[in-house]
Amino acid sequence: MDMATLLTASRGRLTTSERRVAEHLLAEPQSVAFGTVATLAKATRTSGATIVRLASKLGFDGFSSLQASVRDDIASRMRPAVERIHAPAPGDTVGQVLTVESRNLQATLASLDRADYERAVHRLAMTAGFSPPHSRSAGREDSW
Repeated sequence: MDMATLLTASRGRLTTSERRVAEHLLAEPQSVAFGTVATLAKATRTSGATIVRLASKLGFDGFSSLQASVRDDIASRMRPAVERIHAPAPGDTVGQVLTVESRNLQATLASLDRADYERAVHRLAMTAGFSPPHSRSAGREDSW
């Protein structure tokens, strides 16, 4: 559940001070995501205890968990904008295929065990009669 939905659902259970913090959180989420309990308490004219109580009422273990959730909300809103900027133009079939396949390749490579990958490359290179690259460990072939 995103933060706005969570705060709206919890509004009836919040004290006046907690509602003030919640309103600030909605208006300036970056100040919560990257601030401290003290700076948030000062900005909302409340106390550190009020901030921690609000986090608890919203179901978080503490301010750090609330902060992490707000950061996730900010990141999820930023990601679509970045993707739109880098997305191929509508009708650009080649660009769309390239985008999808690049993501697939990135996901595949990210999931590989690098040591296993290097051993497989070494074995393939040796089978084909190539010498493995020497830059891996200052010229030592046994690093493969």
